[in-house]
Amino acid sequence: MTNQEQAIVDWIEQTLIDEQNNCAKSTLGMIKCDIDEFGFQGWLRMTPERVIKSYIETVRAVSDDLVDEFSFLQDQEDLLEYLEIRKNDKLCEPKEAMRGFQKGMIDVWNSLLKYFEMKSEAEHQYYLEE
Repeated sequence: MTNQEQAIVDWIEQTLIDEQNNCAKSTLGMIKCDIDEFGFQGWLRMTPERVIKSYIETVRAVSDDLVDEFSFLQDQEDLLEYLEIRKNDKLCEPKEAMRGFQKGMIDVWNSLLKYFEMKSEAEHQYYLEE
């Protein structure tokens, strides 16, 4: 990586770290993964379609894990109820789970938006200085 490329990566990292929120952390993680996979210049040349596919793959993996975890908790709750061990307390509240899922989905969209903002600014910095 050239000095110019590293300076842009450092700027991206510092900007997103300074925001101190989950959306920025997710965005930074996605950008770093793509730069590691495609190289800096390959990342700059990534099409919006490729970036979106990358997000889809990540969301699919994370949501599959969440659905599996929710299903496991629901099965455990059903078993406890069947065995009459637990009747009042819920291991997993569906309303809370859905609110969490909704928040997560909004965070994904905000992260994708932030990704494109950072990528656009990185392109501007890179080609302006070239």
